This record gives sequence, structure tokens and C-alpha cells, in this order.
Amino acid sequence: LVMVDGGSFEPVYSFGHYNASMEAEFIQLETSKGRTIELSRDHMVKVVSIDKDNDSLVNYYRPAGDVKVGWQLSSGFVTSIQKVRRHGVYSPFTISGNILVNSTVASTFVAFPQNEVLGVTYQWLAHSFEAFHRISYYLNITSKEGSGERYNENGVSVWVERPHSFAQWCFGGGNSEALIFVVLPIIVLVLATLVRVETLILWLLQKDGETIRELFSWMFFFIAVTIWLLASAVNKGSNRKAL
Repeated sequence: LVMVDGGSFEPVYSFGHYNASMEAEFIQLETSKGRTIELSRDHMVKVVSIDKDNDSLVNYYRPAGDVKVGWQLSSGFVTSIQKVRRHGVYSPFTISGNILVNSTVASTFVAFPQNEVLGVTYQWLAHSFEAFHRISYYLNITSKEGSGERYNENGVSVWVERPHSFAQWCFGGGNSEALIFVVLPIIVLVLATLVRVETLILWLLQKDGETIRELFSWMFFFIAVTIWLLASAVNKGSNRKAL
């Protein structure tokens, strides 16, 4: 269990990135209370307020690479920003999509340059994309000990790899704004529905856990195969476009 925003504890049900041997560059943020946190440049941290033009509280997730001295995090005002290199890359996933590190609230997800598209934050998009993964965890399709989790040669979870590629294809700058305006509302609608399904499954599991888990496991299996096939088709199409 790890502590999350609000002081409660949640299980780490997966890792978005798990590579003990990889060396990478991280952004080290130090606050006025002497707390430090180290994140990759695109990994998001919760910004309480921005010390600019007397902005009010924002409580908004921003990539660590965007943070400036003077911005307020949950552990105080940022007083120092440095780049450091470390061995080992780990990105634990929690149910709520955030984690508390040295009194600093950080997201469990990374962002793209367009951290907000049509009013939808990448924190919400990433957390909603993970709903399918969380449902598999609730239904014991991926074991609570993590033995059912698989990672590619770079240590990226297979649950993350394809959605991340799809998001890059949508918002990475290669597509027109018109396409984004068409695709994004559909994605938001599907993800919002999926989150509602997740909530329903959690409620039903509290009523009759084993029966509901068996039923939904079979349903989930067929849906997962269908989505995997569709995602593979999209990735192949985008690769042909790139060539």
C-alpha cells in the first residue's frame, strides 16, 4: 500500500514503467519545506497554485518539466529545480491515479505537450484510459501480486503501450485540429462510459463478489480481445501513414 492525496492508502495494482537497469534523466523539485521529489520531465505533479498575476488556487496536474520556481506544490513553494540522472525507472499505478511522495502529490501518469485539449486534462484522459486495466484488477484477471502483469523490453506495461501510442497518434501534433475535434469527443464519451462501468462493477462486487466476478471476467475477456484487435489495426494504420 502507498499513500495518496488526502492521506488514505491504496494498493499499487500495476506499474506503467518498471525497469531497474535503465538510466534516465529526472527533474528534481525542492520545496520551501525541504521536501524533494524526482520525476521524469513528462510525469505530472499536482500544482496547488502558480505565483503569477496573483492566480488563485488551481489544483492542476502539470508536467514536471513545466514547473517553475515559485509555483506552489502540496509540500510548499518550489525553491529549486535541478536535472539529475538515476538508475531505475518506476511508475506505480494507484486506483486514484495519484501518489504522495515526500508530502508532494504527483500523478501516476505522464502528459503530452497538449496537457489540456478541448477542456479535458490529460490526467483525466490517462486515468480513464486505465479504467479497463483497473477493472481487470478488480476481477482478478491480473493478479493482485502482479504476476499477471507483462512489460515490454523497455519495461513499459503492455496495458500502457498501446493506449499511449494511440494518444500520441491523436495528440502528438501529427494530426489536424479538425481531426482532434472529431475524435476527442468520441474518446471522451467512451471513456466516461467506461468509468461508469467501473463504478458499477465495484458496487456489484460489494454485493456478491464471486458471482459477479465470474460473470464480468468472461465479458471482460471478450471485450479486451476486441479492443486489442482494434488497437492493433489502428497502430498498423498509423505506422503505414508514417512510412
